[in-house]
Amino acid sequence: MDYEQDYEEMHRIGRGQFGAAHIVKEKKTGLLYVAKKMIIEGMEKKEQEGCIQEVQLLKNLNSPNIVAYKGSYCCKGELIIIMEYCDGK
Repeated sequence: MDYEQDYEEMHRIGRGQFGAAHIVKEKKTGLLYVAKKMIIEGMEKKEQEGCIQEVQLLKNLNSPNIVAYKGSYCCKGELIIIMEYCDGK
């Protein structure tokens, strides 16, 4: 799986201490998602483990009240978590 082959970044919607969130379009379907991109290169081992735990937790959550997990990528020193896009409509 290759993030850049699978998704096109549309625009950034937020930024935090460790990364940013982007609206992305899945190239295969044209559907919109959110990509949470966290820079893990250079993080303390404990912080990296926390990021991995977040992915594991999101994978196992299934509730209509929680944003759904779509997938994740680890590339170029970043952890990228793909989640459903809730446009508020």
